Amino acid sequence: MATLSNLRSRLPPTADLARAYGRHRPKVQRALTAGFVLYVIGTSYNAFMRPGTAGPSKRERQRRAGKEQEGRKERVQVGTYLFRDPIDDS
Repeated sequence: MATLSNLRSRLPPTADLARAYGRHRPKVQRALTAGFVLYVIGTSYNAFMRPGTAGPSKRERQRRAGKEQEGRKERVQVGTYLFRDPIDDS
């Protein structure tokens, strides 16, 4: 594994990066803006033109759950002795 001193010598210092950004700021800002616009257009296209890729709708899930419940076994009944007041023994 490379040591920290070796990594520092290979990477440009932050000051150099800041100076490069300062010199080319308009180009960097244009590139960032263009990338953001392309991202928004792409995600909007995917959301509006292909809406069915997320899975079944809520109504479809409820309908399927209703079909599954028809085949379920009955629930076990709970005895009333669990809910009696221990003070009132009458």
